Amino acid sequence: MCSSAKCVSFCCLFTGAKLNPRWASTNAWRVKNKGKWLLRITVSPKGNWSINHWHITCNYFLDILHGECNDSVLFEKYKEIVLSNLRYCKGCASCKPGTNKVIFGENFDLLCHGFFNFTSPDATTIECAKMLLECKKKAIANL
Repeated sequence: MCSSAKCVSFCCLFTGAKLNPRWASTNAWRVKNKGKWLLRITVSPKGNWSINHWHITCNYFLDILHGECNDSVLFEKYKEIVLSNLRYCKGCASCKPGTNKVIFGENFDLLCHGFFNFTSPDATTIECAKMLLECKKKAIANL
């Protein structure tokens, strides 16, 4: 499946979940649930797209992931995907110089406030993003 078709397919999740992506900036849409930021979808002029800005405002959704993954192999794969896509602060916003964070028991320094980013995700990463989206919705519901 081409990159744009994957993006459209991923965005169809929002319709089924009654989530309405809103324009955030040029070629970018944000998705909120109950007034809390879920994520942001960005499409580059080159046709690449990314699922980004999993904001720290509700960061314990990663803890929920462990409980939601009944398969330990799948959890380890999703953990690997998240950790390999960490985003470090580049001083582009008011959060600079970044934040220190513990993710899956590991310490990371100077992470961006959107702390991980999936760029042109493959099928496995999209499945991970879907699971993370559900975990974040549960975390928001428990606030």
